[in-house]
Amino acid sequence: EAGKNAQEAEKSPEEAATLDAVKGKADAAEKAAGEAKKAMIETEIAIEVAKAEVIYAEVKKTAQEAEKDATEAKEQAEKAKAAAEEAKTHGEKAEKVGESTKAHSDEAQQENKNAKDASEEAENRAVDALEEAYAVEAHLARTKNAAESAKSATDMSELEKAKEEAIDAANIAHQKWLKATQAATIAKEKKEAAKVAAEKAQTAANVVKDKAAKAEAKKAETEAVKAAVEARAAAEEAKQEAAKVGASKEPQETKNKANVEAEATGNEAKKAEDAAEEAKEAAKKANEATDANVARSEADKAIAAAKKAK
Repeated sequence: EAGKNAQEAEKSPEEAATLDAVKGKADAAEKAAGEAKKAMIETEIAIEVAKAEVIYAEVKKTAQEAEKDATEAKEQAEKAKAAAEEAKTHGEKAEKVGESTKAHSDEAQQENKNAKDASEEAENRAVDALEEAYAVEAHLARTKNAAESAKSATDMSELEKAKEEAIDAANIAHQKWLKATQAATIAKEKKEAAKVAAEKAQTAANVVKDKAAKAEAKKAETEAVKAAVEARAAAEEAKQEAAKVGASKEPQETKNKANVEAEATGNEAKKAEDAAEEAKEAAKKANEATDANVARSEADKAIAAAKKAK
């Protein structure tokens, strides 16, 4: 040991300077390597941040699409509800005139329930997608926090920890996006299911409406014809009565009164017969109609004509 110290003491100033220079270069190289390593890790973290930002942008669109589908599903459910109510209303009208529409009325009610269930499911899945989007936003914040931690890191262990945090956050964000996509897909499927149910409910309601209209029109026609026949019979009776009075020795005033009554009754009979013709024509059109709304319109005309005939 003493010999070694002696040897070092014997080093010339030039040799000592050379050793210092080498050591300085080594230190500088080590520092540069550390900085390069830090820069590389910061770049890797920045990539994870960028990934998370892209995922967040996508998951927001996914959640918005799911919300839109849920809104449309709700609108379809409202249509189905209206159709079911229409079927119920016209089903009651049909029953009053002896026409059974129970099968189609029940179908409309069932499709209304199907549409409602689909709408609720779509809404729930849209909520799920939105919650996943919020979760992605939180994990995006984690990647950004990791990037900030890396900038202020003083040793390699802190850098590696920040990198692991960023990778973990970005991976979870991706998983959350996949879940949001699954939820949004279900929301879209349920929107379509609600649409199909609404269409079926409306179709069933149209059948009920059509049957009720045709049955009501037929009944109105029958009633109008009956009223016209009764009115004509009354007119004939009044006419005969006027003739009878005319041939009698009743005062002229009584005869005139009988004639006026006979004429008035005849006019009423003519009006009833005209109304009956209107009812028959409307009932014919209602029966021939291929559109439920047209049938309903003609049935209403027949009913109005029947009221006039009475």
